[in-house]
Amino acid sequence: MKRCRLSVIALMLGMVVMVTGCASKQAKIQTATRGRIDFEALAETNPEVFAWIYVPGADVDFPVLQSAESDTYYEDHDWQKNESESGSLYTEMANLMNLCDFNTIIHGKSVGEEAMLSGLYHFQEENFFNQNGQVYLYLPDNVLTYEVISCYTEERHSILRDYDLVDFRGCEQYIEDMQQLSQETGRYREGWEAVTPYHFLLSFVTDCPDDVDKQYVVSAVLVKDAAGTIKRTVYEY
Repeated sequence: MKRCRLSVIALMLGMVVMVTGCASKQAKIQTATRGRIDFEALAETNPEVFAWIYVPGADVDFPVLQSAESDTYYEDHDWQKNESESGSLYTEMANLMNLCDFNTIIHGKSVGEEAMLSGLYHFQEENFFNQNGQVYLYLPDNVLTYEVISCYTEERHSILRDYDLVDFRGCEQYIEDMQQLSQETGRYREGWEAVTPYHFLLSFVTDCPDDVDKQYVVSAVLVKDAAGTIKRTVYEY
């Protein structure tokens, strides 16, 4: 009888290990190509995962994090909080995690073996830019669809610190600079000349392989809000 009880306990412990292992494995192999992200499984590993970004054709299909500790924490840590040269995709604390800011900035690396944003350089190619551009951002209770409208190279700086993006005129200045830089150093999508501070932008900022003093930026505009929850007040002075 004692041996039987021990066998049952061992079996139950084995089942717990199997369930835990499956949850961890499930978090690692998730992909937005299936049209669904299990945020509960991701949160079991790291509750700082708040979104998942998918850019078809550009090999971008990764979780997005925001650290409560430091804006640059995930620059050298993976999404499981392990030290990593490739880091993760992340936003700064100045950006709302509900994606209701005028411009949400997603940082990540494009240099290195496991660089997550290297595929964004395809947007510099005319054919790729013309034939691609959809960006899908998954939230626990929503799916947002964006269209890439620009890509460009500029001097390295902090967009969130150098523009007042809660002010109408600050947003206008950013749009003006984005359009000019796109025409000078990258591409701009025809038909999106009339972007205004009332739009919602999503911008990827990554490094330039050939110049450490510059950064590469790909910007997209929100075109579909499945849950209808993306709203904000725009202040005009």
